[in-house]
Amino acid sequence: MKAFMKTLLAGGALLAAASTTQAAVISINVFDDAAAAEALFLSKLNHHVTEDFENLPLHGFAQSHSNDQLAWVDTATTFQTSVGDFTLVTPGGTNAGDTERSTELKIEDSSTGEEGREVASGNWLDSNDAKKVQWNISIGGAPFNAIGFYLADANDQGARLILKLTDGSEVDATYQLTSALPNGNIKYITLTSDVSISSASLIFDTGYAARDGWGIDNVTVGQVPEPGTLLLLGLGLLGLGAARRRMRS
Repeated sequence: MKAFMKTLLAGGALLAAASTTQAAVISINVFDDAAAAEALFLSKLNHHVTEDFENLPLHGFAQSHSNDQLAWVDTATTFQTSVGDFTLVTPGGTNAGDTERSTELKIEDSSTGEEGREVASGNWLDSNDAKKVQWNISIGGAPFNAIGFYLADANDQGARLILKLTDGSEVDATYQLTSALPNGNIKYITLTSDVSISSASLIFDTGYAARDGWGIDNVTVGQVPEPGTLLLLGLGLLGLGAARRRMRS
């Protein structure tokens, strides 16, 4: 049975998941200074793939409407991307007639998306207020040990978003954004492991909240040199600097 050890790290949490055959240390960090965190994260990768949701094959379900709830670039239960498949598992609820196609994820842009979900630029993947979304991570079978992405508008309607990374064996870690966040908040999330992973799933779970959606963009999956100590240290210092700035203010 796996044993878990959790200690606080500036800007996030360090989680150790141990099995009888192998121990994996997974660091999950959440940063307020999203652009700086992304720049540092990308600078430490040997190679990576980034999905910006700009050039996905259209499913043919674009819809224009004056009400942002009823407008989108594309919609589907599953979107296949360069970093794996994103699937809506549990919808947040349906309206009469289901005019929002609430059992499907959305691709949105600034002209269709709800206020607060604009993440980086151009298109993003929108949870469509789903309670649970699963991302089956893959970059064509190549190993990876680092993940980073922008997360927008989470936890502003009562949810406490849970992120759970698992590959069904030695890699298993959970992190929860426990505090309420303002409308339109933008974070940068990083997940790094000290062992290479060939495939894994990241589950986004809002728990009981039925209408607390979020957006995700510039999703990067890559490889940092093993061990990834420099990346972990750099991200930790970035989080520490942000914490000190908050204390001064």
